[in-house]
Amino acid sequence: QRPVQVVLCDVKMPAASGVVLVERVERHRPHLLPHFAFVTGDVEAPEIGRFASEHPEALIAKPFDVREYLDQVRRLLDQPAASAQ
Repeated sequence: QRPVQVVLCDVKMPAASGVVLVERVERHRPHLLPHFAFVTGDVEAPEIGRFASEHPEALIAKPFDVREYLDQVRRLLDQPAASAQ
């Protein structure tokens, strides 16, 4: 398996929320969390509150400036890749 460099996802997805995804990653693969960035248009939503307070650096609010978005992706890419396992 290839190392994980960046995981970008929306907080609100049809099958499960990004918050649920983070909770699963925290339990099963916590070493991957520093490689995640989440986008949302609803930073004030209650379900995002805990996540936003614990991982403010991983949250990108929509609408976003493309340069800020790319800067966040670059910061994630500058980190050493994490093993997918």
